[in-house]
Amino acid sequence: MEKQTAKEKTNKLDDLSVDLENYIANTIISQLYVDSDLKLRKFTLPAMEEFTLTPDDIDKDVHEVSDKIPFPTLVEHIKEAIETGNIFEKDIQTTDNRWFQMNILPYGIRKENRTDGVMITFIDITKRIVVVNELKQLNTQQYTLLNKLSHNLKQPISNIGLLADELVEAFDKKDTEQFTTWIEILRTASGRMNKIIEDFTDKI
Repeated sequence: MEKQTAKEKTNKLDDLSVDLENYIANTIISQLYVDSDLKLRKFTLPAMEEFTLTPDDIDKDVHEVSDKIPFPTLVEHIKEAIETGNIFEKDIQTTDNRWFQMNILPYGIRKENRTDGVMITFIDITKRIVVVNELKQLNTQQYTLLNKLSHNLKQPISNIGLLADELVEAFDKKDTEQFTTWIEILRTASGRMNKIIEDFTDKI
């Protein structure tokens, strides 16, 4: 296998650099590239729009631009990823009440076995979190309503059981007057149950 000439290696690196620049220019994901000296080297257009970054922020220390990214412990997590080489993943809530899935991905120089910086991605998941919270709230409301329904029906159902026993006794004794009285009470209890169920279904 022929060795690559210095020119061929340079051309290959140039091609890779162009590919990277094209990716950065066209991706729809907010991404920041921070080197091991904590300098902001690159960022994508969505990141520029999301965090009001400008070309003047390139090569600045990440501490200088961290106030534009409303996540208080961002710098600490970047340092940790660079020092350990570990990937950091977390759903974060920013100080302006938005939610992002944040990933800090170390990139390194294999030959030197060291981390040369990190790529940070931010995916807006605010809508997903809102939907999840709404579903949780609906589940809580449903649980509360079911508990209330169960509690409110226990007494009428218990009364109907007792009335059934009294009806049997009145029937056996051929006590028409008492039988009629229990029937009216049973109708009243049944009406209360219907009202409870109607109120419950109106709230669903």
